[in-house]
Amino acid sequence: MDISEGIDKIRERVMNLDKEPIIIGIAGCSGSGKSYLARNLGYSILSIDDYYKGYKHIRDDNFDEPNAIDLDLLKKHLKLINEGKKILKPIYDFKTMSRVGYEIFKSERVLILEGLFALSKDLKDEIDIKVFVDCDLENALARRVNRDMKHRGATKDYCVNQWEKFAKPMYFEHVLPTKKFADVIIEN
Repeated sequence: MDISEGIDKIRERVMNLDKEPIIIGIAGCSGSGKSYLARNLGYSILSIDDYYKGYKHIRDDNFDEPNAIDLDLLKKHLKLINEGKKILKPIYDFKTMSRVGYEIFKSERVLILEGLFALSKDLKDEIDIKVFVDCDLENALARRVNRDMKHRGATKDYCVNQWEKFAKPMYFEHVLPTKKFADVIIEN
């Protein structure tokens, strides 16, 4: 289904769940449109990107592998959110490639967890509605290059190199296999 149909389907599922908070997990490859979908749903958003460990802890410049993310902390935070508690969420700065602080975060009735690994085996049990955004990889690369050049100060060569060396292989190894857990699959 396309994004507008997907939004309707997700909102319908939210209306049919008698639980609070409801956590929607949105996964897909880098540049697939996860953030776009999350913003258009209009609920509170928790970005997995804020859980990057930071450049000093990234192996071989690979920001697209699960070990680049503090999944243990994120899982603890999701458990606390499911209990209705506040968390001290990390704040990640892409320009310095490091955590720059923490902020208090409390979920509203519906929370979107958005990021590459939202449906991973480490997190999927904390998610109520699982969404996978599928996308042509050429379009995803173009979106990623545009985003990283515009918002993260990267060069086109750097973006394409990161895509070929890390993002694309990690997508096939770690992200695409989580598609099987999705309740809703959106073609973007």
